[in-house]
Amino acid sequence: MSKAKPESMEDAAKFNDLRGAIISSIQKNLNAPKFRFFLIKHSPFPKSSHVEIDSFNITGLWENEYTISKFARPRRIYTDAFNGTLVISGTLNYRSRGTGITNEVRFEDRLEIEALIGPSNGAFEYEVYDSQKRAIKTYFDTSEHEAENFGIQSLSDSDNRYSGTNAVNFFTTITRNQRATKLSIANDFEIYHDMLFCSADIKNAMGQLLNLKKYCSTYLDYSAEIGGKKFYQYFPNTFDKQFFSQCGITIQLFYNFWDKIGDLLNACFASIPKAKKVYFTEVIDRFPVQYHQSPNLQFLRDFRANEYKILNGKRIEVVHYTNLESTFFKRFQAENTEQRKMEELQKERDGLLNFFKNQNEIMIAGFEKTVLLIDEIQ
Repeated sequence: MSKAKPESMEDAAKFNDLRGAIISSIQKNLNAPKFRFFLIKHSPFPKSSHVEIDSFNITGLWENEYTISKFARPRRIYTDAFNGTLVISGTLNYRSRGTGITNEVRFEDRLEIEALIGPSNGAFEYEVYDSQKRAIKTYFDTSEHEAENFGIQSLSDSDNRYSGTNAVNFFTTITRNQRATKLSIANDFEIYHDMLFCSADIKNAMGQLLNLKKYCSTYLDYSAEIGGKKFYQYFPNTFDKQFFSQCGITIQLFYNFWDKIGDLLNACFASIPKAKKVYFTEVIDRFPVQYHQSPNLQFLRDFRANEYKILNGKRIEVVHYTNLESTFFKRFQAENTEQRKMEELQKERDGLLNFFKNQNEIMIAGFEKTVLLIDEIQ
């Protein structure tokens, strides 16, 4: 994508028309969902999400700096992107949906506008940001980039191809095949999307972990001599706390994914009686004997006996006993006079990222093995 100012008078007029059209659109659509954050921000009412604008009087003034970016390849009907800052001010006449009370508010705000532009007929669409919304989006965009660079994938990522097709086609083609034994799946499309969204949550959580990791402190950063003895000191910051919190969430998300795999397999193979709770481990342990030589089942059985056992051990600790930050802090307090112990503790904390990456790789492979195992049903 290349960035440039308009190269001709004709182009300049075109983009001036665009900027005028954007201001006009804002004036006509202030009650639209994309402006909800803006209305809540300036609302005089405590329950700000239950308000709308009865009338308004606003003006907009574009700042001089803006960019126009040409896409290497068109995105749908759009060929260019516009980015500029609009200062808007005026009055907003709010009305509470709950009480009907009205209130007039004077305001001024700076909004960043991102627009996609078509080659003709004035076609465009745009998104609106204030500084806080932009900061949040930048954080999640950076997290997604970090996850992709680290090799983290969800089921629907373009790099994942199963038997020459994408994940949803691979899954539904097999689940909808005509078989002598009919599958007990009420809605395979819903089941697939449940697993898809869980895998996407895992990728998102991993991206945040990688983003946060850069700003975390370590157990070796600070030390002090007390009574002739060296003590390491640990001062956790906001990023440390969020890192541990996301680790706990990620552990539970992986467990949740395999719980869904267990439900899917049990619906197809009826390993567990309907009256009992279904767990991934129980489904694998009680799998019908005629499939025990299947390489697809063997993959799942090996995982159940090894990596899954470690994952579930971490989950049980986090959910039922002590959260991850407390576990590491307890060990730090017990061992903070020994440099070697501090190095080992830091290495173990850093190693959580590679542990999750390995779990992610198994998750992608395990999805394929699960679906291929279902395809073995006659």
